[in-house]
Amino acid sequence: MKISTLANILASAALAALAAGCGDSESASGPSGSDLNSCLNDESLAPLVAQLPEGWTPSGYAAGNPDLVGALCGGECTTREEGEALLEHWINYGAAEGRAFVPETIPGSSEEPSSPDGNSQWTPSQGGGSQWTPSQGGNSQPSYSSATGTTSSSVTPYVGQGQQVMTWIPPYSLDEADQAISRHGAKFAKGLTRIGLQFWVPTYSGGVAYETANGVSSERPINDNEVAHFAEWAHNNKIAVLLCVYNMQGNFNWSLASSAFKANNGETFANALVAEVDRLGLDGVDIDLEGNGDFGSDKTAYNAFLRTLASKLHAKNKVLTVDTFHSTCYNAPNMSWWGDWVGVVDNIHSMGYEDLYEGSTTALCDVSNIFKYSTQHGYAVQQGHPAGMLLLGMPSAASWGYGGQGSLPINHVAEAKAVGTGIAIWDFPGMGEQANWTTDALWNSIAELKGSACGFHPSSGNCGN
Repeated sequence: MKISTLANILASAALAALAAGCGDSESASGPSGSDLNSCLNDESLAPLVAQLPEGWTPSGYAAGNPDLVGALCGGECTTREEGEALLEHWINYGAAEGRAFVPETIPGSSEEPSSPDGNSQWTPSQGGGSQWTPSQGGNSQPSYSSATGTTSSSVTPYVGQGQQVMTWIPPYSLDEADQAISRHGAKFAKGLTRIGLQFWVPTYSGGVAYETANGVSSERPINDNEVAHFAEWAHNNKIAVLLCVYNMQGNFNWSLASSAFKANNGETFANALVAEVDRLGLDGVDIDLEGNGDFGSDKTAYNAFLRTLASKLHAKNKVLTVDTFHSTCYNAPNMSWWGDWVGVVDNIHSMGYEDLYEGSTTALCDVSNIFKYSTQHGYAVQQGHPAGMLLLGMPSAASWGYGGQGSLPINHVAEAKAVGTGIAIWDFPGMGEQANWTTDALWNSIAELKGSACGFHPSSGNCGN
């Protein structure tokens, strides 16, 4: 990938200083001060500040992105610590997503930012530089091409050129997962960037616990040793390992899920998930809380929980992904919730499985061709997400769908490539048992889709060669 200048400095001493705290008020390296923008006057961050677009400040970034004010600052951004959070968000996500900001004078600078076109917001130029370009209607989201369905920015939120490739190990198929590793592990490792261990369930009080039902073998229960076993294989192959929490109790139990994410406004559940990630040395969280029915009344609480969890995970250089239904009007969460996750989650998994393929002509919820890969991807982009944010759910089936480029897995991977987004395959053991999912040609194609994409958080230190 052509890494942006900002991405190149993620491992610099300047960012290290930011991670350590942007100059305490008593710091000899920077001036005293505790307001939102005072972080930019820290001398240890001078190399970082020099790389920012002209006129970028935490307060201007907050003004241009009201969603971040709620997500990172709890409703109002005023403190030095919140300024650090906004700066880190810009480096890790905002620049890549093409987020706008209201230009201001950088504290300690006598120069006023200027706009040759008189516009009051900044958006990235086509070349990824810091020139001024008009903001369409003052919109703080990136501009999109209706012809290509991609953002105007040439960078992605993660290190590497390519797309994310996700899969899962369910709690009832541990032996089969081992067989898949034994027979096809080297092949699968070429194409995967992340693997979710679907080993955890929420508690009604907002805790997390290992799954003990739903087909879990009494001879091989889910425990720390099983987590370490699969994480070791994944990490040895530079595959990120995510804690996947789901709410299955015979059927998906939304009452269980909502009780967990509403506990103490989501704080309890978020803390429990982060603590488990830290305890086991995992790389992030995949939220697979599903409800069959109309649960729109829980949308606000669910999204508040995601913002809380994302803030805690990103502060530790961990990722957050979310599994969703694939229509705009049924079940929870669904496509109509995606717009609230801009700048919050690291990837969205649209888990339509056999429903999704480029040849689909299904109309649902007043959306034509809703299950086409290009429609799903285009919807995510229209909601404000960067290209590649949405991963298309695929089943580990021999074939599905019709039309498009064909019905085999290799055909559907080619369709995803053409659309320009990644894939999420359910599930890892199932792939190992299906001949059409184990061919060299298929995994060469998936490896091409992946490219040099990295599934870890870009500041984790795990995305190097």
